[in-house]
Formats: sequence, C-alpha cells, structure tokens
Amino acid sequence: MYLNCLASINKDVDTLKTPNPTQPIKERRSEAPMMEFAPMVHLPPCDTDVFYGDYVTWPTFRDVFTALYIHNPRISNVEKLFHLNQKTQGEAREVIRNAPYTNDGFILAWKNLIDQYENKRMQKNGTN
Repeated sequence: MYLNCLASINKDVDTLKTPNPTQPIKERRSEAPMMEFAPMVHLPPCDTDVFYGDYVTWPTFRDVFTALYIHNPRISNVEKLFHLNQKTQGEAREVIRNAPYTNDGFILAWKNLIDQYENKRMQKNGTN
C-alpha cells in the first residue's frame, strides 16, 4: 500500500513539474498555481548569539533578534520575552529582569534594552 501511495504521489509531482504543452498557458497556471513561485529552499537554522550588554555587538543582536523573533507573526510577545531572556546574560539580563512574563512584559523589556543600548555615543566609543 505504501509503495502504491508513493508511486501515486510521484506521478502527481511529475505532472506538476512538467507542463502539458497542449493546454493553454492560462489553464496550466490555474491547475498548478505554486509553479509560479520560486522553489522553496531549505535553509539551515539561524539564531542569534547571547547578548551580554556590549554596545559594539548591540546593533547585530538587535537586528538578528528583530528578524528572527520580533517580526515572526507566529510567536506571541510572551514567547518573545522567553527567547529574549534566553539570549541575554550579564548587564543585558539585568536591564530586562524586572519585566513580567506577559505580552506587555516583552514590550517593556525590549524598550528597556533599546533605551539602554541605542545611546549612539556609547556605541561609537564601544564602552559601557
């Protein structure tokens, strides 16, 4: 039964890959709308390093954390706060430690980090 199902799936995949030249282009698009998009590429997992409160590494941490967690619509704010706690240590963890584990807590914690590390003069000097 498994082999029959696999053969059927492979046949369907081959049908989707190979357009039928006897059909008009418009019909082919409606039958297989996914063919219009670029093929999916499997990317390796990506994550950010732990942020310890270094002004020099803040822009990288901020941008990667934003891309991976903040802009991910599948992650709730309380989950973002959990990940933020996992990805901070030392001085940076102290900045967010009083934020409650709630959706509003993430907003407060992220604001506190931005207020602390967006000091352009401190970033330029690379000192705490």
